[in-house]
Amino acid sequence: MRNLITKQRGLSLIEVIVSIAILGILIVPIFSFLNINLKMNRISRDKFIANNIGTSEIEQLKFLNELGIGRKTYYKKGFTINSVKEIVDRKDIDEYYEEQRVGLNEIYKIVVEVKKDDRIIETLFTYQSTLKDGE
Repeated sequence: MRNLITKQRGLSLIEVIVSIAILGILIVPIFSFLNINLKMNRISRDKFIANNIGTSEIEQLKFLNELGIGRKTYYKKGFTINSVKEIVDRKDIDEYYEEQRVGLNEIYKIVVEVKKDDRIIETLFTYQSTLKDGE
């Protein structure tokens, strides 16, 4: 019995190959999961930044009146920002405001589209109005 124990000094080639195969089978799904997780984190980060940039742009357009009627495109933090401010057709909106007894001069629709690598990441929109004088 003692002879059998002392003669075996290491692992056979087949044992090493089987161990490496089992290790490979276990590691591939782990790295695949990590890759998917990193991709989802990158997408979430881009959406978060795009939302912040778009919200900031809308606030500037509404309150600073930076852009008249028309389009504007610029680049910020690796993103392309397209802004559109246009007058809204008031047919449906006038009925609502008549019921509220509020008179409006103009109603504007502001749309901000944020892109990265020619892919739309976020699209935000809002409306802006001005009251008639004396109201």
